[in-house]
Amino acid sequence: MMPRINCLGILVVDALSGPFAHYPQSGRQTQVVSPNVRFMAGGGAANTTSALGQMGLRVSVFSKVGDDPTAHF
Repeated sequence: MMPRINCLGILVVDALSGPFAHYPQSGRQTQVVSPNVRFMAGGGAANTTSALGQMGLRVSVFSKVGDDPTAHF
C-alpha cells in the first residue's frame, strides 16, 4: 500500500475570472468587468493536496473550518 501524505494548512475560496478581452491600462482604466467568475478551493493546503493527488499520490488535507457561507462552500 502506498503511504499517505497529510497536508495541514489554510483553506480558502478563490474567485477566478476571465478570460478578458483586454486588461486595464495603468493609470487610465482601473476596472475590468468579467462575465465569468468561478469559485474554487484554494489556499496552500488545498493547492498542495490537489497537485499531489493529480500525480496519483494518496493524500489527506487537514484544516480548521468555520461556520459561515465560505466554510459551507
